[in-house]
Amino acid sequence: MKTVQSCKGAIIRHESELALQFRELLPEDPDLHWHLLPGIGQPQLDHVELELDSQRIPFRPLYELKPSLSWLENLKVSTASPRPLVVTPELSPRIVAACKELGIAALDLNGRAWLRAPGLLVDRRPLPGRAFSYELEPRNIFAGKSARIVRCLLTDRSPLDAG
Repeated sequence: MKTVQSCKGAIIRHESELALQFRELLPEDPDLHWHLLPGIGQPQLDHVELELDSQRIPFRPLYELKPSLSWLENLKVSTASPRPLVVTPELSPRIVAACKELGIAALDLNGRAWLRAPGLLVDRRPLPGRAFSYELEPRNIFAGKSARIVRCLLTDRSPLDAG
């Protein structure tokens, strides 16, 4: 009998979806032992702790759908606790390299992890069976400047019918 392994994956379009998936996947991490310390009713105020060798290292998740190099450079990394943890649907090699250079911890929903803190260094590839990605929502052609063109094309049909 053939068994099929379920694939965890989805297209993430909003930061709220990213935060929800992150909180759901933390307890399922096969290698790292995470503890979620929820904020008061707001996922943006959550803190997580990584338990390693009987020590807990606190992180403050920063949810970003598509982190850019300029966004990463503006993050303030201090020695104070909790340290920032960039959480994104999918980490690109370029963003991981920037995180390494800046000393910023990062984690994606696919299991890719670059965690750096005093006494801690974790560099893990994506986990098998996960396929999360970010997809920009299609532009609404009936809103904003593009709506003018659509209205123009839809309102005066007589020149097309005369032919």
